[in-house]
Amino acid sequence: MDDLVSFGAILKPKHLSNMLSKENHTINDRIQAIIDYYKLNKNSFSKRINVNSSVIHHIVTGKKNGSKNKPSFDLLEKILIEFENIDANWLVTGKGNILKENNFEEENTNLNPFTIEDDKDKYIEALKVMIQDLQADKEELYNLLQNAIKRR
Repeated sequence: MDDLVSFGAILKPKHLSNMLSKENHTINDRIQAIIDYYKLNKNSFSKRINVNSSVIHHIVTGKKNGSKNKPSFDLLEKILIEFENIDANWLVTGKGNILKENNFEEENTNLNPFTIEDDKDKYIEALKVMIQDLQADKEELYNLLQNAIKRR
């Protein structure tokens, strides 16, 4: 029974190497890795985090033109709330493992992964890039909306 994740009968792969490979270098790939890890499809995943399935589809599969949306902060929060054992640092930056590592054997365990200044700086830089991407997406959506209104 050690191969089962604590909640439900979701089988834990014996090796996480596929989910931690270089193929998961974008946040979109890491979201797909979470879907794969829990043996879900995009629809069931979107229901678990209470978002429209098209949102997840555009993030992990992409649009007809091949571009993929970036996830919002709200979406990332929903993922991390629903899937509590997913490591937030890994989800946002790709550093570390897909699952949180709880090492309760060490006396001085520090559960905050961003106490080392270098990690904190990398995390902040990753967030800045995500903010820039989201701002660009917002501007694109705003322009599309304005054009649609003008056509009416």
